[in-house]
Amino acid sequence: MDIKIINNNSMGTNTYIVSIEKEAIVIDPVGSMNTVLDYIEKNELQVKYILLTHGHGDHIGLVPELKEITGAPIYVHSEDEEMINDSLINLSVHFEKTVSFKSDYYYDHKDDLKLGEETITIIHTPGHTKGSVCIQIGDSLFTGDTLFKGSIGRTDFYGGDYNTIIQSLNNIKTLDSNLKVYPGHGPSSQLSTECTTNPYFQL
Repeated sequence: MDIKIINNNSMGTNTYIVSIEKEAIVIDPVGSMNTVLDYIEKNELQVKYILLTHGHGDHIGLVPELKEITGAPIYVHSEDEEMINDSLINLSVHFEKTVSFKSDYYYDHKDDLKLGEETITIIHTPGHTKGSVCIQIGDSLFTGDTLFKGSIGRTDFYGGDYNTIIQSLNNIKTLDSNLKVYPGHGPSSQLSTECTTNPYFQL
């Protein structure tokens, strides 16, 4: 499994292109469409899904255009439906371009999708938003803005709740500690490291 990290936007959001052989998913597409498409075309990838960890504008900026180009269906948690439909709620009105769209599918806790022979497991981790999720593929965990290296996402935006995100961390703590953590912003980490050094895991 190959993981391409693209970070070329003003908000420092990580877009992930995860591929197995020629099949790929794109997680939280934002930033330069040319950079995303160049990687997809250079590696002759077929985009199977566009998966969102949540509905904030700094994670969804390329979604409508990428869907139009690739034909890949969009997935987001049903609790963030209102957010992706409204540029005020998803905060994209404060960015370079406003974004609103309809999702093709809404996943819920423990929905399973496939990338090659690997199962994609969706884990509902509310707190940053009501519909925040983590996406587990093999030994990799894409945590969006639920979990960062040494920190967590903000809870003062629409749909956020501090106590809820702490409960989500408690749920994440039960996962395999060998998982590699790929957050929505900042560098990657190891779940075992976060469980022992991230102060929010100690609450």
